[in-house]
Amino acid sequence: MRIRSRVIVTCFAALFLIAASYAVATADVKIEEGETDGAPFRILVPDDWNGRLILFAHGYSGSTELAKGRMPLEKYSLEHGYAMAYSGYNETGWAVGAGVACTEKLRRYFVEKYGKPERVYIAGASMGGTITICLMETYPDVYHGGLPMAGAVASPLDFWKRTIFDLRVVFDYYCPDIPGTATEFPEDFSFREHVVPAVKKLIKDEEKMAEFTKVTGVQSHEVASMMWFATEGLKELYQRCGGNPFSNTCRYYAGSSDDRALNKGVRRYQSDRNAVEYLLKYYEPTGEIRRPMVALHGTGDTLVPVEQEHRYKELLEKKGNGNLFALKTVDRPGHVTFRPEETERAFEELVGWVEDGVKPRPGDVTYTPQKR
Repeated sequence: MRIRSRVIVTCFAALFLIAASYAVATADVKIEEGETDGAPFRILVPDDWNGRLILFAHGYSGSTELAKGRMPLEKYSLEHGYAMAYSGYNETGWAVGAGVACTEKLRRYFVEKYGKPERVYIAGASMGGTITICLMETYPDVYHGGLPMAGAVASPLDFWKRTIFDLRVVFDYYCPDIPGTATEFPEDFSFREHVVPAVKKLIKDEEKMAEFTKVTGVQSHEVASMMWFATEGLKELYQRCGGNPFSNTCRYYAGSSDDRALNKGVRRYQSDRNAVEYLLKYYEPTGEIRRPMVALHGTGDTLVPVEQEHRYKELLEKKGNGNLFALKTVDRPGHVTFRPEETERAFEELVGWVEDGVKPRPGDVTYTPQKR
């Protein structure tokens, strides 16, 4: 493992005033920035380190650039004496495999450089939630607690198929204007030039938009962002998997005013076995965890529905590990729209469970700022 790094000793307050424009109490912190096997990383260790390390796994991204000073729990970690580390990975897109490998390598590097932490917590948002699950299941004796946030934690294969692939299939039925198919993209394919106009056309047609929503659950204000994943996201995934991992030959689409016509009119696809195996490898959860896990999810998340959490809980129950899982919800639409107070509360409850044995009660942690 090749590592390049530089160490910066700075003032905590100055760090966050520059990086994120919010003031915090002054405290010295050592910041190390470097690269492991092509993956940029950042480590922050406060002088009053409490012996706990938080590793954070970011979500789906088209860049390996680090979100310095903007990671969830970053400000909180240093204010409360936690060390924190995160990687930009050495791959982009649906980089679950790279995210797992880079995060674990970073943990090992931290141990070599700064010593073994008393506790190691892993947290991650969106795709990072999937990475969190994978690390907790793969290294059950290394990570003491996990906080997956809005992650595809039940089955990424099922998530991509039912939420993204099926969306594209149904969109093509109502809006057959996009060149190519749900599995084939022309060389000159452009989201801006080909998808955006089709989305606008769909939204203007109120009757057709209503039908689309009844089948997919996607509202008009969500179509554009969801269709990015149903085009550009699928394109990247097919390249990564080496083919199409989805089949809808037996899928019955329902909710429209004429489901018979809908199912007769949608295009059908066969999956590629090797592609399916790749997506199962990165990653199909096993439910084999040994340490506490607190999940945080928005009830109005259309991209990664909260149902993912319920299904993962069912898997844990089958494995006899349901007692190690607690779900905290936020009553808000959108994907990963948590306020810092909500993330921090969920993390604190995880720590209380790990270190004091107090299991959190499942429930809502929505934070409403008080009006001045």
